[in-house]
Amino acid sequence: LERVLRALRATAYSAPALGPAIGAQWIEDGTADALAAEVRAEMSLRVKLALDLFGPAAEPPSFACSLHVWLPMPELEAERAAAHALRAGVEVTPPSAPIVDWHGLSGLRVCLGGVEDGADLEAALRVVAEAVGGAEDQLARAMM
Repeated sequence: LERVLRALRATAYSAPALGPAIGAQWIEDGTADALAAEVRAEMSLRVKLALDLFGPAAEPPSFACSLHVWLPMPELEAERAAAHALRAGVEVTPPSAPIVDWHGLSGLRVCLGGVEDGADLEAALRVVAEAVGGAEDQLARAMM
C-alpha cells in the first residue's frame, strides 16, 4: 500500500508535465513570440475597425492592441444603447460593470476579442454603433 501511495503522490499530486514542456519549447524555439505577435496584430486591426466605426464616440485605448474599446456616455444613454444592442443580439458590458471607483464615470465597454471571425465582429460593432447613435437620438428627442 505504501508503494502505491508513493507512486500515486509522485504522479497525481503535481501539475501535468506536458503543458509546461510545450510552453518551454515554444519559448525556446520562438513559437510563443510568433503567436503573441499574431495576436497583437489581430487586436490592432480590431481596434482600428472599432475606432473607424465608432468615430468620435469612442475613446482611443492606451494600447493599439487593446482587447476593449470604451464608449463614454451618460449612464441612461449607455443603458439604452446596451439594451438596444442586446435586442439586436449583441451583448456589451453594462455601463457600471467595469467600474470600481464610480465617481460618475459611465459608458459602454465593448469587447473586441469575443468574436472569432472578423466579419462577425464587424457586424456586431455596426449593431453597437447603431445602438449608440440610436440612444443619442432618443436622448436628444427626450430633452426637446
